Amino acid sequence: MASTSGIDATADPTLAALVPRRSRSRNLVLLIVAVAVLVGVGWYGSNGRPTMSSDSGGADVLSGAQVLVDARSTARGLPAPTLESIAVPTGTRLVGAWVLDTDDPLALLGTTPSDAAATREALLSGARDERALPQPLPTDREFDLVVLLDVVDCAALPADSTGPSETTTARLRSSIGGSATVPLRAFAAMIDRQLLTTDGGCPAG
Repeated sequence: MASTSGIDATADPTLAALVPRRSRSRNLVLLIVAVAVLVGVGWYGSNGRPTMSSDSGGADVLSGAQVLVDARSTARGLPAPTLESIAVPTGTRLVGAWVLDTDDPLALLGTTPSDAAATREALLSGARDERALPQPLPTDREFDLVVLLDVVDCAALPADSTGPSETTTARLRSSIGGSATVPLRAFAAMIDRQLLTTDGGCPAG
């Protein structure tokens, strides 16, 4: 008995027309597409993935056991990432965060403590609500990340600036679906028990 499990395409010209024919040009196109996809994935992993760094800045200890931090920052990603949230050091509570241009009058770097106090009042009064989180980040220039913290537990703070920077992280999101959590290393040098004790933010002893 003849087998019926297969179809002899050569026995019927109509069926033979449905059998795909080998084509060097088609194979070449598929190869080019596959290589392009691999290159694109590799490029996005190196250049498109959202990332941010804050490696320098300054902090002012203010009345009411608060600290105002200004971290000079840069971001990278394609498309430009959005800063969604910040996880702050243990022993502190996030009051607010704002993304400011480096020439914004409320940016703190190089200012005096009295300017920091005025900046706190301006930010809390809504002077830059349109720059509060979540906020798209510029990728073509530096910006200032200004963060206001309550100090709620001095004993829980890192003892000194050698503490782990990973205690302060930023959550980034890309409009095409990628996301990342990155450390903000500048905070490790600005938020610690030794510094806050010296500046009056934490009790001595």
